[in-house]
Amino acid sequence: MADTDTKTEQPMWGATLPAPSAVRDSQGRFLTGNNGGGRRKGSRNKLTERFLDAIADDFAEYGREAIIRVRVADPAAYLKLVGSIVPKELVMQREQAPPINWDEVTYEDLAQFIEDRHRQKSMEQVLKSIG
Repeated sequence: MADTDTKTEQPMWGATLPAPSAVRDSQGRFLTGNNGGGRRKGSRNKLTERFLDAIADDFAEYGREAIIRVRVADPAAYLKLVGSIVPKELVMQREQAPPINWDEVTYEDLAQFIEDRHRQKSMEQVLKSIG
């Protein structure tokens, strides 16, 4: 391929690719004013919303049994899960508050906590998107 051929690129297998249409700088970044490409506003949020709804539905049906199986079969994964859903603020409060008696926390309490956290995150996204 000649150095002066900028209209097409030839991959090893022989197919012809169109030349890139977006104008970029020497480091490959899009120049100011580029109006092409990118995802539509809100598309990631919709996918995330659907995913979390599916997880919530699945958890409502199989959650208790699945948690028990994971706790028994893979305690490390169970602790990782618990650690991932506990907000950092709760950890900070824990240092100042009396200890939590985990024997008194029910699966319903945990499910409610997950649902509340999901709603809180959704509201944070809405508030962030409107400025």
